[in-house]
Amino acid sequence: SSDLEAHEDMTRYGGRVRNFPHERGNWATYIYTPYEPVEEFFDLMDTLVSHAHTYGVILTKMEEFHISLSRTVVLRHHWINPFVQSLRDKLVPVYRFFCLAKHLKVYTNKENNRTFLGLEVSSGHAELQDLIL
Repeated sequence: SSDLEAHEDMTRYGGRVRNFPHERGNWATYIYTPYEPVEEFFDLMDTLVSHAHTYGVILTKMEEFHISLSRTVVLRHHWINPFVQSLRDKLVPVYRFFCLAKHLKVYTNKENNRTFLGLEVSSGHAELQDLIL
């Protein structure tokens, strides 16, 4: 792969870079639940981006939001269906619950090559952990 292809990949994937080499038959995945932001969330995001800019820190706004329930893991192709089925079996009996995220937190991935701001779940954290443990 050329440097140009690597640059195109970074552009196409929002600046993300592969943290482990691609291997035929391996699939990277993680568990998350989508988050549909309310207007106050966008107001907070605009304030944070503006404030960071005054200190010379450039933040990139994301277009989609989620609550991460796991780190990225690698699955062999033949593990995908059993993995998805085990998640379905675990999640079907779960009743709706409330989450509150009220603390701003800086997150860095394991390789220390990607840093982002997020809101840390404070209320509902135990229920989220129960979903995947």
